[in-house]
Amino acid sequence: MLISEHQFYLLAERYKLSPTQKVLVRNLLKGVFNDRDMACAMGIAEGTVHAQLGRISKKMHTGSRAGILYEFISEAKSISP
Repeated sequence: MLISEHQFYLLAERYKLSPTQKVLVRNLLKGVFNDRDMACAMGIAEGTVHAQLGRISKKMHTGSRAGILYEFISEAKSISP
């Protein structure tokens, strides 16, 4: 993963991500971007993936999956691993 578990945990807490949202962000950090792939891996509907990613974007004040990744990676740099 691009960031440490410690950094991920602190950022997930900062943004108040739900357990499902944490898994989705982990998938993004691992390079899984397709809704269908995420849904299959998690055993949830594609619509749920799409909706949860929208909620994550809203919490993080970004408009895209790339924005979610950028925020996590750039903010992780200010947190010691």
